[in-house]
Amino acid sequence: MASVTGAMGAVLADLSPRISFADGNLVLPANAPRTPATPLRRMTLTPLVSGTRACVHRVDPDGHAHIGYPLAGLGRLLRGSADPEEASSADPLALTLGELRAVILRKGTQSVSMGTLADMLHCTAGTVTYHCRQLEQAGLLSRERQGREVRISRTLRGDALVDALS
Repeated sequence: MASVTGAMGAVLADLSPRISFADGNLVLPANAPRTPATPLRRMTLTPLVSGTRACVHRVDPDGHAHIGYPLAGLGRLLRGSADPEEASSADPLALTLGELRAVILRKGTQSVSMGTLADMLHCTAGTVTYHCRQLEQAGLLSRERQGREVRISRTLRGDALVDALS
């Protein structure tokens, strides 16, 4: 529909914060080995339910581009809020740390496993590990291996930050 109505530029520019479209050029994230620019002859767009900044892409040698982009409205769905502005502006902790890290800190009141936390947040274990590692380096969380699980809990410093910003 967008191609027929001439609105393809607007669609491509709004796919993901990591994809841009300007002057007729589609600029994809630079997370793959660079190859000479290939003129796009066909494009397959696939919505992803894997994170609000998700983006996967492949350009075949024949110019067929395969692009996975975040599903529209996924952020609101994951936050459980109809109004994204209302949700983020009302939470000083999320504004300071980011929404995912704010939720992780709030869930850290009791010892919780990384796998359980990933399930609760609807994201991959790698994403949770990355954010927990950052929070641990800031002294807000502690991580401890118990058997096959890694469990997190908030530190006193984390408790103080959540109390101050809640």
